[in-house]
Amino acid sequence: MIKTMASISTDDCIPVLEADGVFIIENYVPDCSNIYSQAMQLCNEHGNPYEFGTAYRGGSINSHKPPIKSLFTAQWMKELHQKYNKTKGKFGSDVFATHDFKNNDGLARNGFLHFDRLWRLKYFLYLTDVGVNDGPFYCSPGSVNVGKKLRNSQQKNVYADKKNRILIDWPDFAQDFPPEPIIAKAGTLIVFDTDTFHMGGAVSGGSRLIIRLHCQ
Repeated sequence: MIKTMASISTDDCIPVLEADGVFIIENYVPDCSNIYSQAMQLCNEHGNPYEFGTAYRGGSINSHKPPIKSLFTAQWMKELHQKYNKTKGKFGSDVFATHDFKNNDGLARNGFLHFDRLWRLKYFLYLTDVGVNDGPFYCSPGSVNVGKKLRNSQQKNVYADKKNRILIDWPDFAQDFPPEPIIAKAGTLIVFDTDTFHMGGAVSGGSRLIIRLHCQ
């Protein structure tokens, strides 16, 4: 079961990430209206179409303006990244936003249960209420160490040749670690290690807007 954290203390969060690979904080942003407007503008003016809608990929968090910059420069986020990663790494290397509203153009790669071919710690915020028809984010708690092992076993492969889709490449693991949908209100923050099996964005009549920060 995906855990809901009542505290943002790194001492509380790190053991959950190490064991489950994911946790959520409900109502992290009580009023998302300003962030929603900025993220939608980024998608509309600078995004690119993809199978589920429109995707924006921006630069580092320091290249963005408030309120998005303010959202993702919280001190606890920086501390969690540094302590969990056990190195300075690169905090806030990329900002992404996606507006998912299409269901007639095939399955995008993020719609497959997968782990990322390049490791990241991600901070992922729902900017709309997300129900079963709105392309909810799915995650398989407890799969993080399996995903890490599978990713590390392919380090010598070029990026395009790395296998990472669970149902296609390792279907037995999908049974061992069934994905759970995160049905939640706008303002819910999801924090996850990308070695954890995950997927999302496949809408079925609804829509969603999300923004996320990637940390190397």
